Amino acid sequence: WSIMTLTSIGYGDITPAPGDNLEQALSSIIMLAGAMIFAVVIGAVCGIVATLRPNEVLFQNNIQDLNAFMKLHDLDPGLQQRLRDYFYQTRLHQLAASQKNLLRLMSPALQQEVAYSVSSRWIRHIWVFEGAEKQFIVHLSLHLRPVVFAPREQAPLGFMYIINRGIALYCGHMLSSE
Repeated sequence: WSIMTLTSIGYGDITPAPGDNLEQALSSIIMLAGAMIFAVVIGAVCGIVATLRPNEVLFQNNIQDLNAFMKLHDLDPGLQQRLRDYFYQTRLHQLAASQKNLLRLMSPALQQEVAYSVSSRWIRHIWVFEGAEKQFIVHLSLHLRPVVFAPREQAPLGFMYIINRGIALYCGHMLSSE
């Protein structure tokens, strides 16, 4: 009875005979083996689900680390909210960095082909690059670095920025990604 209760197997219609110790011991061993097999299967399924999205797991770990950091240093609630917002905004940036590492593992020819295939879709929509040659687009896309700025944060001068999402002010004009 205790083995059935501990393993949550249930109390089916077939039970060992009350006076037969061998039958009760054998039933207990079979129930424990069944419970262990079930636990292994559930553990394997949970492991597979956890590794399906490693970037999501990494992001959640970063958020947990950030929360612990903010609590440890007793940061102002307004600053805490800005930090969380920034981390959620940079989520795609972290994915892009992961993809950049994947690109580095490829041969130079494959890097160029993949870079062109991925970047030419949106680079050709920027008026400055409309008539650009393929090799220029490949070179440009291989040297782009994603950068995220918090709201009202000023971008350093001397760089070209391509706005993926959001707005920017330039010479009194509002520019957007749309």
